[in-house]
Amino acid sequence: MGLKEFQDLLDRYGGDPKAWPADRRIEALALAGASADAGRLLEETRCVERLLAEPAVPEPSPDAMDRVMARIRAHEERLAGATSPAPMPILARARALVGEVNGILGGLVYHPAILLATVSLIGILVGVADRASSQQDAQSGLIYFIVTL
Repeated sequence: MGLKEFQDLLDRYGGDPKAWPADRRIEALALAGASADAGRLLEETRCVERLLAEPAVPEPSPDAMDRVMARIRAHEERLAGATSPAPMPILARARALVGEVNGILGGLVYHPAILLATVSLIGILVGVADRASSQQDAQSGLIYFIVTL
């Protein structure tokens, strides 16, 4: 028996010699005793089998399960009691966005020249985006941008 056949035997039947076919068992045990590589393969197989036989995760205590379930129920109750806010109309969203930008820019948005430049820049950017992608993608992207304001 060669090392490759021994590896195949271990892959098929595991590391317990009692599970090996009787006609190959004596030859395989002799190889495992004579060859360091075969002995190492047998020990690795047995090690993997021991690891697989151990429970992966210990059972949680009943108290821990009760605490987790209580937290889940409390979270679900909070979600059920919360109502989603009504969506803002588009004009209100636009005003809110302008107010935020105005705050960031320190009140410069209400100056007519800066407002005109900002709107022009947005128009140029939308035009470039329209040219860069297909017309349908640009339109749906622009509509999504306007709706999510």
